[in-house]
Amino acid sequence: MATVEQLLALLVLALREPLRRKESIGKFQKIVWEGLDPALPAKVRDLLRDLAYDLDFFEPRREVRNEDEAFYGHERVEREIRDALEKLRAAGVSTPTVSRTGD
Repeated sequence: MATVEQLLALLVLALREPLRRKESIGKFQKIVWEGLDPALPAKVRDLLRDLAYDLDFFEPRREVRNEDEAFYGHERVEREIRDALEKLRAAGVSTPTVSRTGD
């Protein structure tokens, strides 16, 4: 079972490395769907599950996004991840700060 820190590392990687974004998000989702530590606070588990679900709609290829308006691209996925990190921070999780430029 992965730690919250490992999940956060995947999210940071998704923010910092757009070329590996889809892969990092896929790993994050797989871990979340396989089961989170029951010792995690319910609020944190819910936030992670909500994010995993929301990330299902990330599609890096414009031609695929054009087929269904539910899909979104890089700009929004970054916003979704950053918003989730803020919510996790508010829930008491120590989250990394990632600048807008990925530094």
